Amino acid sequence: MKCNNCNTENDITSKFCYNCGSKLEQTQNISESFSVQSVQPVNQPEQPTNNPKQPNSKKNNGGIIFVIAIIVLLVLALGGLIFMMSTPKNVYKTALKKATTLISKTISETDTSSISLSLTPKVEYTENDEMIDIINKLSFNVSSKMNNSAKIFDYNAIIKYNNNELFNVTATYKESLYVTINELLSKSIKIDTDELDSMLFDKEFANELQYVYTTLFKAVSSSLKDDYFQKSTQNITVNGKNVKAIANELYLTSDNIKELEKEVQEKLLKDKKFISSLAKVLNQSETDVEESLKEQDSYDYMTDMSYSMVIYTTGLTNKLTMVKISSEGTTATITLLGDNKYELLFEQEEMKILFNLEYTCEYNKEVNINVPTNYINYDELDTEDISEIFEKLEDNKAYKELTEDLGVSLEDLMSLFDSSNYDYDYDYDYDYDYDYDYDYDFDF
Repeated sequence: MKCNNCNTENDITSKFCYNCGSKLEQTQNISESFSVQSVQPVNQPEQPTNNPKQPNSKKNNGGIIFVIAIIVLLVLALGGLIFMMSTPKNVYKTALKKATTLISKTISETDTSSISLSLTPKVEYTENDEMIDIINKLSFNVSSKMNNSAKIFDYNAIIKYNNNELFNVTATYKESLYVTINELLSKSIKIDTDELDSMLFDKEFANELQYVYTTLFKAVSSSLKDDYFQKSTQNITVNGKNVKAIANELYLTSDNIKELEKEVQEKLLKDKKFISSLAKVLNQSETDVEESLKEQDSYDYMTDMSYSMVIYTTGLTNKLTMVKISSEGTTATITLLGDNKYELLFEQEEMKILFNLEYTCEYNKEVNINVPTNYINYDELDTEDISEIFEKLEDNKAYKELTEDLGVSLEDLMSLFDSSNYDYDYDYDYDYDYDYDYDYDFDF
């Protein structure tokens, strides 16, 4: 069957031309096939027909090669794009952009927020093993809930010792601040204050603060130079497994820091809105803020100091896996373990401090905050209330174990609250080369 558009022979059953896609005229082709059959003898064996696709096999192969070439070019282009986006400089820019977005959302784009944080330390030190054992028995849990439109918040902090609750305190704010020392004082403590409204719920202040952070991050991001960075492949340990990662390192010498600081400050000084916003945030005049930004000697003492920050990424998507910050013999490492779990490691020559951290944060979801109704005014607290706290504390299982491990008594702790016998004599001797000589003389 011949196509009227491109004259290509097609199979007799075809409805569309395989070469150009045009619709085939069935009536004409059917009549042609009948005329061909009529000239053949009845008993003559059917003659083999030529493959209708054979005359255009070169055209068909050419189309396949063209498609393959397009796919290869797309893959190469995608690979080049991934390579460009995975350069250390772009990795840091992306991280700064994400940090800016998170801060902006937290500061001014949420009506309600709910945050939970748990922290468990593990310390290794070459000396004073007894104190290290005590620290390693501690754990901390912090949670917060906030409703901006209702101007109310609730913070809770729990300290545990050897998995037993040692201290549980809640701070709730609605027009006044209410502090509840759970299990130790039967009534909450009410503190009258009118400053928290402006600090926490002022929308104009939140917008000014958001502009300060976003502008500062943009200035830093745009001032990073290619020669500040280097890239390598390293093996890192995540969840006890060896993982191959790309190490994107930002390495700064004291000269680099001064250069970066100068460029950032020049950009900030040109932004009058930034000056105005920062002045409102700091509660200073615009002139004072501008003069502070013009100072260029803040890093003069960093003569031989170097600073390294490495962001480790994995996979084609450059998934952030680990961040390591090093300077002058101290290293801080943050490892993302997944499911809102992190590992923080601080290292010095003789000490390692490891924190296992779990962090969750939700925005714009309903939060329920109960304001205490059974409370006592802060000014009305007396010695009986303080005695109640210490009497209940003395019966606390975690407290008993802690004081036993520390080798101190309840009286020793209570004496810390008696400030009438303190006599402080400070003698400071300052040296402007940042060397301090302190002379303390405490008389109790």
